[in-house]
Amino acid sequence: MPGMAGKSLGISDFSLSLFGNSSAILRRAQGEVLGLCNLLEEIADSLPDHLDRRKCQFAATTLEPLLFDVHNFEENSIFPMARSELKRLGAPSHCIDRLEAEHVEDQGFAGELASALEAAIVDSDFNADLLGYMLRGFFDSVRRHIAFERDYILVLIDPEWR
Repeated sequence: MPGMAGKSLGISDFSLSLFGNSSAILRRAQGEVLGLCNLLEEIADSLPDHLDRRKCQFAATTLEPLLFDVHNFEENSIFPMARSELKRLGAPSHCIDRLEAEHVEDQGFAGELASALEAAIVDSDFNADLLGYMLRGFFDSVRRHIAFERDYILVLIDPEWR
């Protein structure tokens, strides 16, 4: 989890055992993922000549477990609440299906990105253009996903969120 090595990088601990309501936990989880996206952007901005291998190592080891935990929480806690509310409103839930499909894609991309970061750590001849493209593609997509969740899901499950 981000907490151990992350404190020195400005990323706090994330724990699904937090007390509080589901929307508060989701906002915290999204904050952790956005913090990781910021770190990935720093790595991308450092390419090709100023790669911080410590940041790469942290990102490579944090990326998949963090996304897995956050996606699992959303799919088992948040999405059922959202589907229930949509059903109550008589609205379709196809957007939730889309978010779940994006989780699968993001998880797969996270694995590829973690491997590319690990390769950059050990290989001074890594392809900086390819890594930069992968990093930007990943964090841009994840940021859009979270923005949609905030505009659609959080508003749906927490009327005070606006």
